[in-house]
Amino acid sequence: MPEQLARSPVPPGRLALSPSKLAALACPYRFRALYLLDEQDPKDHMLLVGSLVHEVAGAYMERLRETRRGTDLDFLHAVAEHHWRHRDHAIPEEAFEDFGLFVARLGEYIAKPEAIVDIEYALAFREDWTGCEWEDPEAAWGGMIDVWSIEGKGQDARAIVEDWTTASLAGVFGHRKDLQTRQYGLLIHKATRIDNVEVKVRSLRTGAVRELSLGPEDHEQTERRLVHERERLVALIALDDPSAWPAVPGHQCGICNLHCPAIDAMPSELPMKCGSAEQAEEALGRLILLDRVRRAHTKALRGWIQFRGPVHAPGKVAEFRPGESRLWDLPAVLEVLQEHGIQPGEVLNVDARRIKKLSKEARRALDQHVTKGVKEKFGVYSTEGDDEEENGGGE
Repeated sequence: MPEQLARSPVPPGRLALSPSKLAALACPYRFRALYLLDEQDPKDHMLLVGSLVHEVAGAYMERLRETRRGTDLDFLHAVAEHHWRHRDHAIPEEAFEDFGLFVARLGEYIAKPEAIVDIEYALAFREDWTGCEWEDPEAAWGGMIDVWSIEGKGQDARAIVEDWTTASLAGVFGHRKDLQTRQYGLLIHKATRIDNVEVKVRSLRTGAVRELSLGPEDHEQTERRLVHERERLVALIALDDPSAWPAVPGHQCGICNLHCPAIDAMPSELPMKCGSAEQAEEALGRLILLDRVRRAHTKALRGWIQFRGPVHAPGKVAEFRPGESRLWDLPAVLEVLQEHGIQPGEVLNVDARRIKKLSKEARRALDQHVTKGVKEKFGVYSTEGDDEEENGGGE
């Protein structure tokens, strides 16, 4: 296997932001431990399996490009068997089921070998976006792209970035990984000057594909966001204050083995009755805290499932399932409801949480078309005046 396929996806240097480092920065405590204090996080075996699968994918894609074939399942199975036989000793035998699933998903992929430009393509840039070597300590941005291709020529040229992941694409991915996904597109844009870039992230766990079509405005926005993240990182480092790096539960929890202060802060004893006003006040405080604990547990569970698959309990299962997304033509919907004598208010529901995210002008305009009522509703509300429920639903 070419030497380049074995390189780390994380460029050196404390401030070199790669998609992997951006993911870690979602939990400042983890980022500080790994990249500033150089603590060693015992490798989770699913991460090792993911690395193994990427090696198989790299060798497989290289084979398809060299032989100009869309698939070669015999070679895929042979190289997968070889890598499994020579796997890291920390990968247990029972991980073979996941490994086999990932390889099977990889075999479903149909390549366009004539369009592939490179495999496991390492890109690194300095602060001013001039290209540099991967090992350059002055690298400010970088990323390892699994496969990239070019279709079309001249102004019609389109770069296609393929990124393999052994995690689920559902749930937290859509929101949390958006910037990392767009960074791949920006890196290729900076390297090739091709404006139109399509990024495809493929889950080898579920078979789901997330696609983003990016243009010049998207690249400019991504660059501003990345610069902002780097400025935030520089400011945090300048503070030299450990409290500025809190442990934030999220998708990183599924692969993190560091000692976690967020776990230490969870309550150990919970009162089950209120016998006085003081105990009622204490229960309120506990309820607020418990809601935060619930959210922390939910995020940690989502992170676990994202990397390891479903979790089962008697009569229950926690997992990511593909769901259908629909966009309705509202005027047409209203017309159909009226034709059938149905009042729109019986069918349509406006999410108040989304309304609150709109501009003040838009909210004022919408307020002219709402009928408000009064009903009793238990909740723990903020005292800041925004009436937001502190114990509202899941993430």
